[in-house]
Amino acid sequence: MKKSFFYFLIFIFLFFSLIVANNPLTIESLNTQIKKFCGEIYALLPPISMLLVVAAAATYAAGQLASAETRAKATGWATAMIVGALFAFILVSILPPIIKVLYGEGAICEGIVFD
Repeated sequence: MKKSFFYFLIFIFLFFSLIVANNPLTIESLNTQIKKFCGEIYALLPPISMLLVVAAAATYAAGQLASAETRAKATGWATAMIVGALFAFILVSILPPIIKVLYGEGAICEGIVFD
């Protein structure tokens, strides 16, 4: 738990250091970078979740051809992939109302307008 939180903090630090390295840190540049990041994530999640579903099906099918121990591991991996895909679908469906609350009506997430 502590190790994953440490990695998360490193990721956040690197993300914001890249923002500062690109532009002098102002509220407008930070807002622009967050909108770009939001747009990239919003556009990237649906294809990744579809790939996760396909990979889960392939993993489950391949596991059925193997021994009992490998079959159990493959079933666990496939379940984790399906849960990740469901989480991505839920995140994409819940993201627009959250953006509206944070930025107000007509919020733009790098080319995506949430009305």
